[in-house]
Amino acid sequence: MARRRSCAAAEKLCIAISRGMKRRQTTGDAGSTGMAYYAVPAIVLLAVCVGGWFLVGLLSEYGERQERANVISRAVTAASTIDPGLVGSLKGSKADERTAAYLALRRQIAGIKRSNPDVRFVYLMKKRDGIVVFLSDSENEDSADYSAPGDPYPEASPALLMIFDNARPFVEGPIRDRWGTWISAHAPVLDLHSGRVTAVFGMDIEARRWLAVIRTYRIFGIVIAGLVGMISVVFIATYLIQRRSRERITRLNCELGRELEERSAVSAALEESERKYRSLFDKMLNGFAYHRILTDDDGRPVDYVFLEVNDAFERLLGVGRDAIIGRRATELIPGLDRMDFDWIGFYGRVALHGEELRIEKPIRFGGRERWFSVSAYRPEPGYFSVVFEDVTEKKRLEDNLLSLSLTDELTGLYNRRGFFTLAEQEFRVLKRTGRKACLVYIDLDGLKAINDSQGHETGDTYIRAAAEVLRGCFRESDIIARVGGDEFVVFPINADCESTLIIDRLKNCIESFRVKKGLPALSMSTGIGHYNPQSPMSLEDLLKESDRAMYAEKERKRRK
Repeated sequence: MARRRSCAAAEKLCIAISRGMKRRQTTGDAGSTGMAYYAVPAIVLLAVCVGGWFLVGLLSEYGERQERANVISRAVTAASTIDPGLVGSLKGSKADERTAAYLALRRQIAGIKRSNPDVRFVYLMKKRDGIVVFLSDSENEDSADYSAPGDPYPEASPALLMIFDNARPFVEGPIRDRWGTWISAHAPVLDLHSGRVTAVFGMDIEARRWLAVIRTYRIFGIVIAGLVGMISVVFIATYLIQRRSRERITRLNCELGRELEERSAVSAALEESERKYRSLFDKMLNGFAYHRILTDDDGRPVDYVFLEVNDAFERLLGVGRDAIIGRRATELIPGLDRMDFDWIGFYGRVALHGEELRIEKPIRFGGRERWFSVSAYRPEPGYFSVVFEDVTEKKRLEDNLLSLSLTDELTGLYNRRGFFTLAEQEFRVLKRTGRKACLVYIDLDGLKAINDSQGHETGDTYIRAAAEVLRGCFRESDIIARVGGDEFVVFPINADCESTLIIDRLKNCIESFRVKKGLPALSMSTGIGHYNPQSPMSLEDLLKESDRAMYAEKERKRRK
């Protein structure tokens, strides 16, 4: 019995010593890990603060870069509507105010100002003898802010001086002056033949939108940084609570129950997150579809299967999700593999090779054809996602701007740029097919005398009358253009090019119109140049030949 008691006492002593050692070890560990306990939260907070600062700066810079590109695009688009021929005829002096070219340019830049309500000043400048001077200004001549042709612009910046050499559009500002805060956008007006800068187009735009966009990006960055900061604080608080909870769980031996509780919370959060992302996916304005590519034995794409679509895509296709998911594209879109554009090959490059592709094409969905910007990317090999953005309205605006840049404002005929754009295309067809053709060069006789004696309004009336005669005398398919102040050209398409027949028909049209409209001074000189595939020539040479013939006709009239 005594021996058994001594063994029990020795066992209790060992347990007490072991507990004492563990307590001392725990106290030492707490001291050594105290700093490490708060090191992770401190590093996370510091990283969030630094990252937020960088994010705000990057978003502000991105916003300014986007708005700068937008303003430059507006200036370049507006500059493209300026007729370089009119600009080239100006001297940059006070005498330009009496010329028709100056008045036409004034109307053009005034129209640009009217179509852009946030623009305060629109002007054209050129560099003469190393000094930047004004060519034309949108302000009224009686305005205190009006700049006459030839007036110097002493505040020209180095970038403005350089644009005459490098033809690079740029934006200056924001600049604050007595009119407010402005952004100045400059774009070159290029000569169509030499490509040199003939003038610089400028427009001063109110900076409210510019500043608002940058402020919005900055606020967006601050909000994101704040949200990340709040999430970080929550994360840190959760981190500390979890550590203390784990210690409490260890002491209370409830690790299993706590783990089950945490798993349940995480599962609920994941379900909520999935519900939110699904709602966001379905509420997207752009159509979205997720696919798997199908290939033949040689690895060539032959079809693709729809795996997921959003509500917007259902509306585009006019078919419900249940009728789309799991179906092949060639089943849902009959004739897909026979279309002019190889959509299957296009998507195959994305799914099989990882290319990110974007294209704008007209697509017929639900019986309606509209323009879409199609962006495709690969989330994983063999699969691809597509976003369809409706850009029909944007294409319509682009077509309107293109029409303005190719059409003469006074007559509604093609201008010089429009003539060369269409005639060069037709000329390539002539060379390829070997057909003969002709070019009719027409000059409105006595326009200067009419302008001098009866005024430019009467002169404009005769110019419009000449355009109306040409429209009535030639076919709608023929290319009719006003290429100068009193000069017109006609490029008949697939027509009989017998000179006598053309001249006689034109004379009859002029005489009939002159009697009908009461314009006794309406007269035209005509020259015709002929294109023979056996003796090929350029469009420029054909234009010169018809021009020489026209001037020969005009000289014969003078000698009579």
